[in-house]
Amino acid sequence: SQWEIVRKYVLTNPFLWALAFSYVFIYYVRFATLDWATTFLVQDRGFTQAMAASAASAMPFLGMPGGIVAGYLADRFFQGRCTQMNLIYLVILAASCWGFYKVASVDAFLMTAVFSAFIGFFVDGPQNLAGGVQASRVTVQESVSAACGFTGMFGYFGAMLSSKGAAYISTNYGWKGVYISCIFACIIAMICISTTWKKESAGVKK
Repeated sequence: SQWEIVRKYVLTNPFLWALAFSYVFIYYVRFATLDWATTFLVQDRGFTQAMAASAASAMPFLGMPGGIVAGYLADRFFQGRCTQMNLIYLVILAASCWGFYKVASVDAFLMTAVFSAFIGFFVDGPQNLAGGVQASRVTVQESVSAACGFTGMFGYFGAMLSSKGAAYISTNYGWKGVYISCIFACIIAMICISTTWKKESAGVKK
């Protein structure tokens, strides 16, 4: 039955659980950086509201092509496998989060916007690939839609975590703590995603 398929290939699938957990932390970075960037720039770096909004707008703007490029590169260099591409993106994302925190200043507006754009670009790849294409590779065809819905559901937990978690961290450990937490979130997501390396490769034709 359809329920037995979902139970066997989705709910008790360890690879989908790994991707789902990675999604929590990918979305944490997504919204901890996007939702709080303007507040950080105004409160900590002396930006006006207009300047902060302008610099932070590069994040979603460059996020749009980020997922497309990730998919293209996965097809071009890894035969469609997403694990490698996600790991590359997450490493650069972690570095971009730290770079944004370090360079952000009124006197370095351009570089602030550039690192903001990097965050948007490199978070969008894993956001699109891990919960979609990669999830479809670690289950059977009959449960692909359920698998994508399952991993996508965990993204909402990440969004909620970024709302409460980033507020708590910024209050108790400062903005440096927020961006360090984003780096740790990238590392945890990488560990989760890397567990699917062999499974995904087995599902892709050589």
